[in-house]
Amino acid sequence: SEVEVNVGHENVFLSEPFKVTGFSIGGRVINSQGEGIEDAQILIDGLLKVMTGIGGYYKLDQVTSTKYTVKAQKPHYKFSSLENFMVLPNMPSLPDIVATKYDLCGSVIIDSNMHSLRRQVALTHGPANVNAQSKWVDVKGAFCFEVPPGEYRLTPVTTKSEQLSGLVFVPPYIDVLVNEPVLDVVLTQAQVSVLGSVKCIVECDAKVSVFLSPIHPGTQTLDAERKQVTSLRDGSNRFLFEKVLPGKYQLSARHEPLNDIPGLDDAWCWERSTLDIDVGTSDLENVQFIQKGFWMALHSTHVVEASILQPNGDTMTSHIDKGWQYLCVEQPGVYKLQILKTCTSFGLVPLTFDTSNPVPVKLVAEKYMLSGRILVENTANLNLDKLEDNIVVLVWRDDGSFADSNNRLQFVVGEDGSAFLEYIHWAAMSDKLTFVPRDVR
Repeated sequence: SEVEVNVGHENVFLSEPFKVTGFSIGGRVINSQGEGIEDAQILIDGLLKVMTGIGGYYKLDQVTSTKYTVKAQKPHYKFSSLENFMVLPNMPSLPDIVATKYDLCGSVIIDSNMHSLRRQVALTHGPANVNAQSKWVDVKGAFCFEVPPGEYRLTPVTTKSEQLSGLVFVPPYIDVLVNEPVLDVVLTQAQVSVLGSVKCIVECDAKVSVFLSPIHPGTQTLDAERKQVTSLRDGSNRFLFEKVLPGKYQLSARHEPLNDIPGLDDAWCWERSTLDIDVGTSDLENVQFIQKGFWMALHSTHVVEASILQPNGDTMTSHIDKGWQYLCVEQPGVYKLQILKTCTSFGLVPLTFDTSNPVPVKLVAEKYMLSGRILVENTANLNLDKLEDNIVVLVWRDDGSFADSNNRLQFVVGEDGSAFLEYIHWAAMSDKLTFVPRDVR
């Protein structure tokens, strides 16, 4: 680039001429909109030489007048190239290298428990020179197309059986404008919210739970593994399930019992404790459960009839079977049970049930009614008015203790004309008794 010359008293002639052995030349990498692309690698004859900077510009040094192949590369881009291009020192710059294709990528998100992850994504509605095409997603649901600039439509492909089983994508397709790499398109199965409330007689509490169970489209059975549950917050009667996939579900409500009662997993009775719902592509709102009352749990050792005094003062009768049974009482407060005429005594009455502290009512027989008769003959010679007052039946236990002095006798004349005095004694189980009639006179 320079030569030292000593000039004396005569002319100096340089024997070696200046020759151009290399020069610098610049170029640019741009997209289809004419905008520069930074951080693209520039390769000369397959060797990396430089990276593009701001505005997509690059500079090549020590270039000679010869033919080169100039290429650019960057992840998710595909570029035009300069093949066997003659570079001359008088060129202001190299021709632009232009991005011709971009990656159009995304993922398909669906419920793998109900549908296969292996599916296709269709690419349509592109420029006239681009044919419609489809690609399979990988095991993670990802897909990728390499496309020229333009507008495209991506559509997840579903089968008829999947459509019938409730597989719906929202939106059903996505339109994308591609003038640079697009890597984050998400095609997702519709996910909506299910909102509702519980109408409680007194006040709702956190012991009220609501369950959402998918109904399997093939067997119509509940999918226990995907069951969701939520509890009411204290002071609120609202419940919410989010990100629910379209399909058929069963909603159920339950209030946790305060006591462990066999055969009863709910402290409340409902107008309808389960609801079958169809979840579509929009939020499902205003689902309501209505509490009908409270479960009164009873366990009896015998079949009895009972009169139940309700908190508002009204009474109702109920047939109580042997073993456990459950009555739905609709008013909050204390209920009093009075056993009606029966052959069994259950001790102290009335029995009570409080809806705020629902302890089971247990009817345990303590004594059993024994009835007997004293036959009465020659009634014409007897003072029938005094007969009931003068005759008693003494009852002794086998250990010699006195059990009863029964003068509660009633004179009865049978249909066949026979007469007798009827008496009753309440005995404990396993009692051995002796009955002795006496005239108190």
